[in-house]
Order: sequence, then structure tokens, then C-alpha cells
Amino acid sequence: MPYVVRTLAALAVLAPLACTSPTADEPTLPLPDAALGATTVTIVNDGAVALTQLRVLTSDVDSVPRIDALAPGKASGPYAVSSVHEAPLVESVVQGRTLIARPVEGFTGFNPARAAGAYVVRVRPTSDLGMLDVRVEAATR
Repeated sequence: MPYVVRTLAALAVLAPLACTSPTADEPTLPLPDAALGATTVTIVNDGAVALTQLRVLTSDVDSVPRIDALAPGKASGPYAVSSVHEAPLVESVVQGRTLIARPVEGFTGFNPARAAGAYVVRVRPTSDLGMLDVRVEAATR
């Protein structure tokens, strides 16, 4: 019985606090953009040639929609994903050649997921068009 009395007393004290609205001294925080989620990724072509049929997998369960063409210096996104790893899998056709940057261990081991946030994946074909150089960095706003 004493447990019930203590619980009811605590509810009587705390209930009015839960029902009060913020005052001028208590700013309300904006709600996160539910359409995008906690983690986003923007894809940037850092190279000197167009990337076509660009496919980016940021984790074993996340990929951005295929990008048909991304001109040099241009960006696409942001896209909502559940996670971004240090080394995403990126595939693109560059001047008729299919290039793939594949994380050696996939999305495990030495390729950890980054904390939730906004990221930029910079993709650049090497000068001989033999490989893709891919870098992931935190987005600056």
C-alpha cells in the first residue's frame, strides 16, 4: 500500500509539470526534418569528366538512387540513408569504362560506420581513368 501512495503522490506533483507549455525563457527546439532522417549523403563529382550510371552504396543496406549523369563539379542530393561507412562502394561509367571503388572488407571490419550526420561523398576518376578516388567527409553548412 505505501508503494501505491508514493506513486500517486509523485504523479500528483509531476503531472502539472508535464502539461505546462514552454515560457519565453525556454526556447523550443525545431523538429528534425523527418523527410530526410538523421543521416544524409550528398554525392559530388570532383573530377574533370562526367560520371554516368553512378551507383553509391553507403552501407550493406543503403544506396542512393542511381544517378544517370553527374557533370564535373556538380552535386546530387542530399539523400537519406540509415548509415554511412568510411569507404562506400561506388560504381560509375566514365567515358565508356566501368570503374568500381569497392571497400576491401565490405561494410565490416576496418570499414566502420560513421556517426549519424550529414556527409559528402566526393568521387573523382584518376587521371588515367583506371580507378575511382572516393572520399567521405562531414558536410559543412
